Amino acid sequence: MKKGLPNFKGKVVYVQLLGEERYNLVVDSPHWEDHAGRLFLVGTTPPGGSSKDWCVGVLSGIAWDKITDYMVFESVGDYHKHVGVFSRRKKKT
Repeated sequence: MKKGLPNFKGKVVYVQLLGEERYNLVVDSPHWEDHAGRLFLVGTTPPGGSSKDWCVGVLSGIAWDKITDYMVFESVGDYHKHVGVFSRRKKKT
């Protein structure tokens, strides 16, 4: 079941979820788990990965079949750099 899936070890993955308008999650160094025949991407929420950091360090499982798209960052710092660029552009408009 896991053959051919991406290896996200040591990466930070940002995902957008199916059916949830503008809902996303960020997980650090996620891995794959099978739960009752359903594939999940499982990792912890990094600093800056949730609103007001309310779930930093919390283990999160994301159903792979609910993800519409994802972005892979090299590290938490790389993720923060990209979010910072977006935040600066947003403030200018």
